Amino acid sequence: MRRTPSAALAALILILAGCGGPAPSDHGHDHEAAVLRRTVWTAGHELHLEIDAPVTGISAPFRLQVTDLATGAPAGDGSLTLRLDDGEGGGGGFRSAAPVHPGTWEGALTFPSAGRWTLTAELAQPARRAAFEALPVAADAHDAATEDAGDGIVMDKEAQWLLGVRAETAAEAPFRHVLRVTGTVAAPDDRRADLAPPAAGRLAAAAAPFPRPGDRVESGAVLALVLPHAETAAAFAEARAALARAEAERATAAAERTRAETLAQDGAAAARRLEEARAADAAAAARLDAARRAERAFRDAGLRLRDGAVVLELTAPLSGVVTEVHASPGEWVDPSRPVLSLLDPSEVWLRGLVPEADAPLLADRPTAAYRVPGSVGDPIALDDNALISVGVAVDHASRTVPVLYRLRNARALPVGSAVDLFLHTRRGDRGVVLPRSALVETDGRAAVFVQRDGVTFERRLVTVGGRDGARVLLRDGVLPGERVVTASPYSVLLAAEGTSVPAHGHTH
Repeated sequence: MRRTPSAALAALILILAGCGGPAPSDHGHDHEAAVLRRTVWTAGHELHLEIDAPVTGISAPFRLQVTDLATGAPAGDGSLTLRLDDGEGGGGGFRSAAPVHPGTWEGALTFPSAGRWTLTAELAQPARRAAFEALPVAADAHDAATEDAGDGIVMDKEAQWLLGVRAETAAEAPFRHVLRVTGTVAAPDDRRADLAPPAAGRLAAAAAPFPRPGDRVESGAVLALVLPHAETAAAFAEARAALARAEAERATAAAERTRAETLAQDGAAAARRLEEARAADAAAAARLDAARRAERAFRDAGLRLRDGAVVLELTAPLSGVVTEVHASPGEWVDPSRPVLSLLDPSEVWLRGLVPEADAPLLADRPTAAYRVPGSVGDPIALDDNALISVGVAVDHASRTVPVLYRLRNARALPVGSAVDLFLHTRRGDRGVVLPRSALVETDGRAAVFVQRDGVTFERRLVTVGGRDGARVLLRDGVLPGERVVTASPYSVLLAAEGTSVPAHGHTH
């Protein structure tokens, strides 16, 4: 299926065409004098020169435009100095304190003699020096140099800057083939909880309003109350009373033991009395320990004394979000069904299903990237330690092997949603590797746009040898060292297909 750029982009290019620029041209300029184009790429910047074909002694208007290669935006707001050199001591030049527009300097140069000249540009901001070599200067207008763009696609720098067109140098690189599989976002078992009462009773709100789906809660927060059976309340009250009695008995027994030990030291008490006091204290301590365990069991179950009434407190076992409310205040609830469901979405699992035939291709510990179907942009790489497990058995129904990855869910992916997983395989390769964004589809074929100079592009059909989600491996069509459009290539495609785009902005 052929992909097409958005209507908004097409409308923007049509607007550009209505801003006074001439119609598109693949074969030069509509000026009386031929225009020479020269482009130099330095570390981080592109310098593009357009100058009327120079003739000895005649002022030749020029335009120099500087682009930040990282952003595709115009660069430069300082002075420009141009120096002429014919290699034999001839010279001259030009100086401008500031650009006429951001990134654009205009002026005129006069060459004192015919021949091949070098034009050296020195920029103050950004600090750059570049040489445009072998500029042909004719002795008279009849011999002025001419150039033909051939079948190139011409898009002036203003249009490129506005539409975000950027290119980068193609290079050979190692490429690890990936396997694309369907995945889902799942919640780890320790990050979800169903909150059910430990005993039956009447549900009540701990505070207004009663929790609702989407509410965020903190671990340990009391989310609801349950008014238990009278028998449960009575048992809890009895356990509290028994604990109070046991504490009093132990205090009495401990005091008696201390008194007997003191008397025994003074010789005023028989050894038998001391033994009896110590035995009574030990028995009281044992009864107190048993009473404490009994009372703690009720408290561990959530029973509390609140405003004089015995209640069961349902507390959040984790911090997260209420996903479901299964009962309302006033309903009778019991341990067989939850009252609330909670989920901590800060960390999720990405679970992929690898077809049985592809499972042997996976690397030993395959790294991965993911992308939400329909989203724009490159897949997002998972941490190298994100892998939890690779299945060792094939599911009989789906004939797939599961893979599981851990993800810090900063983008708040909903649990249960679908994702595309890109899993690295054992298969390696090498060739020209480009960002996926460089590819366009036209008439069912993959293509890229190669930048010949600052404003001229060429469409190349390519054969894709592999995709890893963020990058593509090309089998042919592009050589290392060529510059390829990697941002906004569909703007160039519109120009190639005849949409009106300003051919240049060179003025005289």
